[in-house]
Amino acid sequence: MAVFVQTNPKKTVIHKTIYEYCNSSADLEQDALEIAKHLGGEFTADDLHALDESVAQMKKTTNVYGAIINSLLDQKKIALIDFVPSRRRQSHHRRIGRYRLVR
Repeated sequence: MAVFVQTNPKKTVIHKTIYEYCNSSADLEQDALEIAKHLGGEFTADDLHALDESVAQMKKTTNVYGAIINSLLDQKKIALIDFVPSRRRQSHHRRIGRYRLVR
């Protein structure tokens, strides 16, 4: 988990990343891999929103999708291909990562 430390002459401030607050889940990671397989091996975080109901039942927020992706990247189960505009209106079509399964 990444922690950024900002030193100030008066005090030291520690900034935690969102992943400090929202951990991934092995079950959700497996579900994400299944979604990727179903989509031909490529996916974005937009595709993971199919898991919204499961995430809500686990009392997590959709911020967990970033944690899932980072965990899968760390495990070398997926790789970043490029960046594409989000298909979700709520994301204002910001560019997001597109990933592929590592075989």
